[in-house]
Amino acid sequence: MATESQAGKPVAAAAATAATATAPTKAMTKAIKSPLNRIEQLFTSTRLTHQQETGLEKALIVGRILVASATAGLTARPFWRAKPQKQVFQALDSGNAPGLNLLVSVLADRADLVVPAEIRMVNGSRVFCERSAGSGVRSGDICLYVGAAFLGVATGKEFCTAVAAALAPWSGRVRPVLAAALQHRNGKTGRHTEFLQRLAAVDGRTCEAMATSLHRYQGAIAARVAGAEVLAAMPAKFAMLKRCESDILAENAQHLGEGRLYANLPQAVLTRFNKKWQQPAAKDALQNGADDSGIAWLDAAMQGKAVSGKEKNGESLLLGDFAPARLVSDFAGLCAALTLAEYRAQGVYREGLDLVDHQQMARGDAQLDKARKILDVFFNKETPERFLLMDLPSDADMRSMGLQPAIDWLRNKLVDLRELERLLAKERSVSELRRLGRRLLLAQVSIDPAVFRLRSIVPDEARELALDSTRNTDELGIQIEKIHRMFFLRIWRALALESGETRARGERLVKLVRAYGLLEKSEARLGDFGRTALLMARVAEGGIAKDDEKAMLGLADKQARAVQYEIGQMIQVGARLPILTRGSHQNLAGLLSEQNDQLKVMSQALSTKSLGGFLRDLSGRCEAVRAIVWKQYSLALAELAGLCMGVEKAHGIKPLRLVSYAAEN
Repeated sequence: MATESQAGKPVAAAAATAATATAPTKAMTKAIKSPLNRIEQLFTSTRLTHQQETGLEKALIVGRILVASATAGLTARPFWRAKPQKQVFQALDSGNAPGLNLLVSVLADRADLVVPAEIRMVNGSRVFCERSAGSGVRSGDICLYVGAAFLGVATGKEFCTAVAAALAPWSGRVRPVLAAALQHRNGKTGRHTEFLQRLAAVDGRTCEAMATSLHRYQGAIAARVAGAEVLAAMPAKFAMLKRCESDILAENAQHLGEGRLYANLPQAVLTRFNKKWQQPAAKDALQNGADDSGIAWLDAAMQGKAVSGKEKNGESLLLGDFAPARLVSDFAGLCAALTLAEYRAQGVYREGLDLVDHQQMARGDAQLDKARKILDVFFNKETPERFLLMDLPSDADMRSMGLQPAIDWLRNKLVDLRELERLLAKERSVSELRRLGRRLLLAQVSIDPAVFRLRSIVPDEARELALDSTRNTDELGIQIEKIHRMFFLRIWRALALESGETRARGERLVKLVRAYGLLEKSEARLGDFGRTALLMARVAEGGIAKDDEKAMLGLADKQARAVQYEIGQMIQVGARLPILTRGSHQNLAGLLSEQNDQLKVMSQALSTKSLGGFLRDLSGRCEAVRAIVWKQYSLALAELAGLCMGVEKAHGIKPLRLVSYAAEN
């Protein structure tokens, strides 16, 4: 059963920030808080009619029931008997969001969709529906869940589009059964015969066909509600929102290892989004329309799988636009209360933990902030997210380039680099999900294969998919390394123009940066362990059987031991490396040893702590160690980059970015 979080102390951050990405008038927002006739003025006179379920959809649900029944030994809980997962939420009712409730009711009426029993705000950027606990399969008693980050950045039209798409599968007679079947799809292979494993594969393909059918219908409804212009802008916008959310969660895991957390997670995501949305990458994504939003129905719609030409070119169901976050009283305060409730539910909140405002957290370390600004200029805001390969290009023609030609070549490759980094991040995320899904299947833990980007619960199929993702990741990495080698050529050519102390200092920095590169493999593994631990925590917190929990405890223990081993390897390398923080003479090994000691103490408490809380702590410890390494590496690389840009300026070299270095500082 979903649990409503308790009211918490609001964080002093204005909800106005949440609406900066929109362009509504205050009058329009005020109008929507008024009576029903004012709400209806926002809509056209058009009414959408319900589309009847197709014969294919009816056949799919019958097939799904038959296959699921035949594979009862594979299924932990048949979907028709499954209960909703626990959700931490803040109810948005007539007391704190009357306008929002009225808006959803009118939208459902105009689009011929089911009216949700309750609207609930959750952390994150998803908009989805679930049946209330105890509801029957055919019952219309569903709840609409709206991600706080989504609510903060969405325009009114975008909000209505996503809500309509979320409600669509639960409208009608057959589609709600399809939606329930997919929502609670899970199973485990155990030690079953080859015949039963093949049935499981058939079940996976049936569910895939069901999902495609629903996504097509959702995309069609969304297009009819939004219109072409709104729909076209949504993938890039919400792909960036999802990326910002992922970044903030990773940073929060790191901060947990340092004894502090964001006091208001949605507000931190909104602030990050509003900053990134102004950068060139966002404009490129809007113009090119190349982003994968991670929202299945939206991606299907934009790829032409769901929406006909007539629907794509249709007019919006809405006349005006507005900021939906303004329809919630004390939006920032509710977000802060929701964040605290989430921490308590995850088991990560403890006495002595500092809840820090996102603006205070962003100020951070002045020395590191200065280093990041230098790297932003040197790499033109495409700073590598992994260690820079400090080797010259393998191609002889590229290796023979001078400094100016190398910089000109890099300038022409920046857009390609940005796209490659985006694709790599996406592919790495899929790869991690698939590898974890396979590990859970081998440990006989019940999973929903769709959550882990798998087609079935057969381990061999999961292995093949994971290998495909790994191959794609490796290929993208090779292409990125080719560009990174040219950045090192730029460094090498700049140092060659100097002599004496400047050149000697540069060569010492090159050696130091290369020495930090010896930590790359262990650092990458820690990143993988940390993200995997976070994914496992979400599985554990979603409600699992006792047998599954026992299996996951074994996986968590192995994960903790692997983390300790990698930190031990890093300590051996770090003993030979200085740290560059001013006023400190400690070596890197000293800082890493402190983290390893804390991890050992934490691991001893595994049996007494909640599984989800332990895994989140483990993820936080991984991120804290990585942050220590990355800080020192960034300081060294920034010092080298700053020296090279000074040489380029002194010799009249046209910079990578057509803005003076001094202007950036």
